[in-house]
Amino acid sequence: MRRRCENTPGGGKGWWVVLGGLLVGAVTIWVWQRRQSPGEEAWFPPAWIVSPDAMTTASQEERVDPRAQREPEDDLKVIEGIGPKVEAVLHAAGIRTYAHLATTPVEQLRAILREAGPAFRLADPSTWPEQARLAAQGAWDALREMQASLHRGRRATRGT
Repeated sequence: MRRRCENTPGGGKGWWVVLGGLLVGAVTIWVWQRRQSPGEEAWFPPAWIVSPDAMTTASQEERVDPRAQREPEDDLKVIEGIGPKVEAVLHAAGIRTYAHLATTPVEQLRAILREAGPAFRLADPSTWPEQARLAAQGAWDALREMQASLHRGRRATRGT
């Protein structure tokens, strides 16, 4: 009488290979975990690869969220004539607050818009610093009054 595993291709040796692989994997994981000391990070770098002098660790107090270092951002879209795309261009140029926009010369704003491409050539920044100054001061009523006299961020003329 023949045994069942002898009828399979290879004579049933495939199961022994699988079991051997599992055993080798289990031993490898066990050895890896034993080499880790309790204070080390779980996977990388193990102390036996990197010398302790080369490893630098920062305490929790020293680790600072990079977003916390950034200056707070104002919603520049409050300014008449600034939409989401223009706001993104200004942010890319480093202008993130009403105070910064208020102190930026109009010619510099025009240069920033020119560098951003032809899609921004219709934007007119001539009133943006003045509006930003009012917003930075918190003079929201004065800002609304000024914006009521504007058309797309420009001073309204009789023809428009």
